[in-house]
Amino acid sequence: MHGIFKRIIFAALAFIAAALSVFVLQMGLSDIRAVWQLECIASAPMMAILEGEAILTGSTQSSGKTLQPRLSSNGALYYRYLHEEERGSGDDKRWVTIEDTQRAVDFIVTDGIEDVRVKAREALSVIDWEVDIATRKSQGDHRYTEWALYPGQSLTAIGWMQRHSGQGQLSFLEFGQYRPIISRASPTDVIQDIGKGGLLWVFAGLALLCLSLYLLTLAVQLHRLIAYLFILVLVLDLVLLYLGVNLIRADLADVQNRWQQQVHTMNRYLEQLSSAKGLSSSNRSLEQYDQLTAVLDEYDRGRLEAVVDYLQKTYLRSNHYLARTPFNWFAALENIHLEWPEYLPYDETLSISPVPAGKVDIPYIAAVAGGGVLLVLMTWLGLKTVRQKRCIENIPTSPVAGMTWGLNEVTGKVVLPGGEPLKGPLSDCDCVWFRYREYERVGSGKNKRWQLRTDQQEDMPFLLKDKSGEVKVMPARAEIITEHKETRTEGSWRFVEESVRMGDQVYLLGNADVASTDEQPVQLEVKADPAEGGLPYILSNLTEQGVMLYKARRGLGLLTIAVAACIAVALFMQALSGDFAPHHFLTTASVAAGYLLVLTIIMHYNDLVFLRQRVRRNAANIEVALQRRFDLINNLVRTVNAYGKHEKALMERITLNRAELQQQVRQANMAQWSEKEKAMASDIRVLAEQYPELKQQKLMSRFMTTLESQETYVSLMKDGYNDAVETYLSRIESFPDVILARMCKFQKEAFTAV
Repeated sequence: MHGIFKRIIFAALAFIAAALSVFVLQMGLSDIRAVWQLECIASAPMMAILEGEAILTGSTQSSGKTLQPRLSSNGALYYRYLHEEERGSGDDKRWVTIEDTQRAVDFIVTDGIEDVRVKAREALSVIDWEVDIATRKSQGDHRYTEWALYPGQSLTAIGWMQRHSGQGQLSFLEFGQYRPIISRASPTDVIQDIGKGGLLWVFAGLALLCLSLYLLTLAVQLHRLIAYLFILVLVLDLVLLYLGVNLIRADLADVQNRWQQQVHTMNRYLEQLSSAKGLSSSNRSLEQYDQLTAVLDEYDRGRLEAVVDYLQKTYLRSNHYLARTPFNWFAALENIHLEWPEYLPYDETLSISPVPAGKVDIPYIAAVAGGGVLLVLMTWLGLKTVRQKRCIENIPTSPVAGMTWGLNEVTGKVVLPGGEPLKGPLSDCDCVWFRYREYERVGSGKNKRWQLRTDQQEDMPFLLKDKSGEVKVMPARAEIITEHKETRTEGSWRFVEESVRMGDQVYLLGNADVASTDEQPVQLEVKADPAEGGLPYILSNLTEQGVMLYKARRGLGLLTIAVAACIAVALFMQALSGDFAPHHFLTTASVAAGYLLVLTIIMHYNDLVFLRQRVRRNAANIEVALQRRFDLINNLVRTVNAYGKHEKALMERITLNRAELQQQVRQANMAQWSEKEKAMASDIRVLAEQYPELKQQKLMSRFMTTLESQETYVSLMKDGYNDAVETYLSRIESFPDVILARMCKFQKEAFTAV
């Protein structure tokens, strides 16, 4: 019941994370679309802008009225006053807002040619104000901050241009393809800041989506790594493709609508000029345009030329975007194209200047570098964590009686061969392993934490028993995963006990070795691999499925972070480039897919390497065992040599067999070794029967005893070797590993006769 409740909680959290992801992605989508809309607005003198979205740059002037800020004596056009108080004590101190007020008046912005009235007062709460901090001071527990805009300062204003009796006004309440902004930064920096903020929102939304899928995986208990990563990257790619395609289609529609609106405004302006001069505005043509310019005064003629110049820049900029791939594909599908009015002159020498580079953004450079480091680190840790989980999947479960020398996976019940079990310090239960920890709460406020004071661990050998038999287990240095966890809190102390108890049904993945090869009968026991970073050794009272889920949770979590870091690097590199075109989402999607492909190849390659090394390791250990037996035989030959003076033919045969044995050891030819060894042992037994005094030699007695135990020992090793070869061959001959095996030249290994 407890497990079902946890899965329901994970599912609910996954739904919440998905909902938040949709909301955050919409915010990022809005910012990226705003960047595209603003980049399509061409820069021009104020006199050239008739009506519509406009980006004005110039110097501020008072329109006759200024404001008196709270902290400054200078008259301001806008100010924001923030009063904060520090409350709490110790680590709980925080700043609380007491007052946050802003005010503005209408003012003038001029570029030296024309003045435009900025209607800031009515749109105070709508405008995104990005001005400098004018004053900041502290008095005791109070902090005062004031932002202000003064006459004579340069600024960038983005809004809707209107003309009333020839006077330009910049409003911020009309609907259009723009974002109301008044900023002290340049237009390029303003646009790039919006784009970078949008990419941050997009990344946050995708990260929440990754979290949602991870939580959903925990809810449904999915532990298949490749399947999870495929689903994760597929969902992310579909979202990125959806964002990219929809942004492209929306932006193309915006370009077409804006161009039509600009042409319509131009036509109305020509009608006004023609009507004022008594000329006909029907049947527009270049001749009619020339007639109009001929009767205009110098100012109106210059303004008309500037307006036409601005319209052509808008045309060139829009066509520049429509010609880019993949915008041109979608433009062809949607039948979107822009046509220059034939009745207006077209300057072939006019071209659009490239967008100037924005400011160098050190935080984003650090974010790209940090994201790259996080990507590599999380990938490495994730692969390292899932290595054992993949090992569990690659090693078949066998009964205890079917265990062979080497790596085995078995399940059974914990029993003691004799003696008293351990007692859990907290639970007082009988156990064969426990870990006991004591924590003390230290610090205060936000810095409160539990600090480890005592960490005690004890274990004892036990037997793992199933219906087929039993095997001795040495739990020292094993990774213990247990469901038995006792926690108790008393005042500022917390006590935690984890244990493996008597009678537990235990899952075991570990290295089986021979307990003794001399006087005692040959028996297997499971213990930690003595080699550093050797074979995995896992002991758990969870089921095999539970152990895989435990391993999968960590590995999938780390690799989920790695996928998010991969997307972050791609998005932040886009931010650094200053190019926020929607098609980069398609590029990011391909980067995520490429990462999945590389990760899949790495995991399958690591699996094949592990299985091949398992085969070679078993073969190498058999060689060691054969060499030990050869050394024993070598010593025996020197002893029986004195007794073989009168058995020249027999001794020559023994010597020849010994030389051939040495060659078989070097070649690791186990089948021929077995035949030669049997022939040599038979000859030595014949010699011992002929010389009773030789039969009494301790070395001879030891040889005969050890030979039998060594045969069992090597036989177990051969069983383990053949199991390893069978698993290895089944992988390199199955799809898709067969492709990787052939590309990386993984050779087949031969079975050996038992």
